[in-house]
Amino acid sequence: PPLIGQVKFQFFHRVLAFCILIFIFSAWISARYWSDNLFFRRWIGISLLVTLLQLSLGIGNVILKLPKIMSVAHLAVGTILFALLFVITYKVKQVKNVASLS
Repeated sequence: PPLIGQVKFQFFHRVLAFCILIFIFSAWISARYWSDNLFFRRWIGISLLVTLLQLSLGIGNVILKLPKIMSVAHLAVGTILFALLFVITYKVKQVKNVASLS
């Protein structure tokens, strides 16, 4: 179908979700094998689990035709994931700034 209206929104939502999954999975691999920052390793692993939960809720929304409770859960987990990545980025940047001062 042509990418207009809701079809366009849903298509780009899925493309963006896939890109985020690839990014977080890559960060998890990178942290697991090459990072000595324990905070980053632990919390990027948690964010990968939250991302997989978000993916499961998104798939459930499509299969079950958007039940309200699942839609609300998908939105809430997405918000939690955004906040989690924001805090991780802030904390890791803060550690790098302190390390560069010494």
